[in-house]
Amino acid sequence: MRESILYDVLIVLTAGILGVCAVAVRPALGTPASPGEVKGRRLIRDEAETDGAADMWQLLHAENSDFIAWLDFDSGLISLPVVQGKDNEVYLTRNFDGSSGPQGTVFRHCAASSDSLNQVLYGHTVYYDEKAKFSPLTVLTTAEGLQENSRLRMLFETEERTYDVCLAVYVTPDELEEYGYDDPELSGEKKSCWLAWAEAHKTAGSARAIAAADPLLTLESCRRYDEDTHLVVICRESGRKSTR
Repeated sequence: MRESILYDVLIVLTAGILGVCAVAVRPALGTPASPGEVKGRRLIRDEAETDGAADMWQLLHAENSDFIAWLDFDSGLISLPVVQGKDNEVYLTRNFDGSSGPQGTVFRHCAASSDSLNQVLYGHTVYYDEKAKFSPLTVLTTAEGLQENSRLRMLFETEERTYDVCLAVYVTPDELEEYGYDDPELSGEKKSCWLAWAEAHKTAGSARAIAAADPLLTLESCRRYDEDTHLVVICRESGRKSTR
């Protein structure tokens, strides 16, 4: 018993020193700052309206074959590559270039596909760098911040999808177990129940209602310095267009 208590204390102290959000039932999405960004920081958004977009996508895919899309807020709040690994753990500590690092890489749920009704993306909250990875999502927890950063897009190889940010809400493992909001195929009554709960508990929201048939984009990260709570941002798809 004494050894078990000492072990638990050690885990808590270690998490506090490193700034890591240790969540047992979900990816631990809090982490200290470290290097490991995309080579050259060339943003695919700079090429999105030109013939260079396809070439840029190919260059990034050549660098990392797990690359699937570029996530880009119109406001510039976040503009980062998205990968998809064999599970929901590998990219917690793997940088885009394949090196190891606590910031990891923003990644899509391993069970999702381009046809999934709920595109679920995970990213770290970097405790000592408010601009890194999904740290900026905290801005969306206020009405002003959400209004100023209300539109984003995902740039796939041959398609661009646009999304409206609808609401931000803090959740605990209890909500994950009850509503399964990270299910890539979230739909029907399960989806309705989750959205009703999220609407009732949101920290900020827009006037954009989510229809039952609307595909979703769910962005999830850890709440800063709170190992039992995650921040979830729910977006609705508002359009698609081919980029061929």
